[in-house]
Amino acid sequence: SGLAGETDLKCRQVFVYKEHIFYLPDDAKAIYEYDIIQKSWTKHTDCMTEWKKGAQFPYYEDTFAYRIRGNELFVTASYSNRILKFNLENGQYEFLKVGEDGAGFSGIELIGEELWLAEVHSGRIVRCSFSTKSYAIIEMPQEFQTWQAIYGRCLAHTEIWQMGDYVVTVPGFSNGMVKIDRRSGEAVMLLPELWKLPENRINGFNSKAVLNAGFSRKLDENTLYVQRNCDAALLKINVTQETCEECHPVMSKESLAHLMQGEDGFEKADTTADFSRKESPFFSLGGFVDDLVGDRLEQVKIRQKEALRTMAANLDGTCGEKVHAYIRKELDAEYRKA
Repeated sequence: SGLAGETDLKCRQVFVYKEHIFYLPDDAKAIYEYDIIQKSWTKHTDCMTEWKKGAQFPYYEDTFAYRIRGNELFVTASYSNRILKFNLENGQYEFLKVGEDGAGFSGIELIGEELWLAEVHSGRIVRCSFSTKSYAIIEMPQEFQTWQAIYGRCLAHTEIWQMGDYVVTVPGFSNGMVKIDRRSGEAVMLLPELWKLPENRINGFNSKAVLNAGFSRKLDENTLYVQRNCDAALLKINVTQETCEECHPVMSKESLAHLMQGEDGFEKADTTADFSRKESPFFSLGGFVDDLVGDRLEQVKIRQKEALRTMAANLDGTCGEKVHAYIRKELDAEYRKA
């Protein structure tokens, strides 16, 4: 409620600040703020509109990562070398320009009076000082490699984390994690053997289409959890000792049955998407064939017609007849003119 006319509101990040919930957009025109006490919404549109002015490369998402210091929110965008600084108390904002035009940033970290940023294309880390308004660039190790996704996207790192005396990166379309000594600026690969890409596709993983790592979370100053996407392994990494515990979380049959109860996987994710069931660990190609052969998809056909009403008309089977009648009418008119 309170967002009349809003459809397909896709949010990338959600966080709570005092009595307010903030939604950072993935594909939306504003930062959305919900007042828990007043039960009211505020749309912060101007900052998002201004951010995109002059940007030269694609918008894969409207915002990428954020950090909070007091009442100040700092947000990156992969399409801009400007960092959004947003006041969570009053909605006022400004942009901090970092580096040259054409750069973009993904991961972000706040360490004392410094802002650390991960550049999208090169993977270089930019270290900015709030007090001196200067910045330094930390180059990646020689062994560090990046590549473009099949659709042209560059995304060297997805996150950067302060881990005690170090800053650690999480790989996107790149070949591993990097550990940076905050005092010396030295950057080295961290446990590179964990990120060797499989020679063949496994579990549908394709390094040109899927990021090397999924989520990451900081447990304490020494410990970082990272998900490896090629096999869904959960990596518990001790950054100081450079050791790793690896496990493969598995749901119990009871939990899986509860999760899947009443679900068939068919959906239309947004107004321009198709209506389909995406292959995944939950819905396999074999399962689809079994449902098809077992004639268990009749209700899906009905839902499909309803879901596609916004994209097509005459889904009652008369579409071809009406197209044919229209063409004949136009041809008859042209014949009479001749």
